[in-house]
Amino acid sequence: MKTSAMTVTTLQLFQILKEKLGEHQAETLITYVDTRVHNEFEEHKEHLATKEDIAILRGDFDAKFTKLDTKMTTLIWMFGILITAIGFSIGVILKFVK
Repeated sequence: MKTSAMTVTTLQLFQILKEKLGEHQAETLITYVDTRVHNEFEEHKEHLATKEDIAILRGDFDAKFTKLDTKMTTLIWMFGILITAIGFSIGVILKFVK
């Protein structure tokens, strides 16, 4: 089931609540929710990442992955050389055993 996004301004919300709860209760409720949301945001905003934070992390990850890629390439070459050396050694040993 699709639902469309509905945007309600504070004034619209106040008008809706005023009809159901009365003016004083609607104003009190909106003030409470607004204050609570503001306080929660202020309390937790240091845990939010900014675009700058994400860009720094992305740069760090790119640098680490580049370093890892270089190490993996070196490891692959070393493994290839080791296998070649083992093959060569086995060939030499078999040549002298015959």
